Amino acid sequence: MKLTVIILLIMIILTVVYSKYSQNKLLKELYRLAYLDDDEEGFILMLSSIESQMLMSDISRKMIELNYWISKDNHAEVVNITNTLRNKKMNKDNTLSFYSLVIGYFADKHNCVAADLLDELKAKVGDEKDLKTKMLVNDCEMVVDIYINHNTKYIKELEKYVNSEIDGNAKSIYQYRLAILYKYNNEIDKCVMTLKQALNNTSSEKSKNKIENILEKGCTEL
Repeated sequence: MKLTVIILLIMIILTVVYSKYSQNKLLKELYRLAYLDDDEEGFILMLSSIESQMLMSDISRKMIELNYWISKDNHAEVVNITNTLRNKKMNKDNTLSFYSLVIGYFADKHNCVAADLLDELKAKVGDEKDLKTKMLVNDCEMVVDIYINHNTKYIKELEKYVNSEIDGNAKSIYQYRLAILYKYNNEIDKCVMTLKQALNNTSSEKSKNKIENILEKGCTEL
């Protein structure tokens, strides 16, 4: 009896280890297809395969697909998956990841659905005391207030952030937000200067291209 229990435990451990190994291998393959090979058809086929369905939950696969369509700026697909996921029951981590992602996406498009998504996020987390959750919700509030409401009250706060000792990529994000508020505060020179600083601080080629494009058009697309 004792030997049977030991064997059963070993089998369970081996199954878990193999499953984790297979999942990591699958994620690497999905990443290669989506971002290295730029193989959209291969990525979608792999993500919808029996193997993917066995190794990952529907929510996880939808989140991976959502990230992909956002990276491709495929608005129709992002809207479709957003409407699907906002009606699904998700655990706390997935809820926070989903809402922070789509709030940022729609706010950047100056789409007021970002404000509706923020209200949903607040309702779902309630009076959550966890510091990480509170910080994420606060950041989502800031994003909506800046991109949608153009609330210039954040200028002083953002100026403090960009002058503090923080990571270059994080600084670039805050500088981009600050540039938006400078524009709506009719401080165009400051807007241009801050965008140039954001350009120098980011390591993301996608962000560099986006900022360069905005600068070429005189901040009209902010």
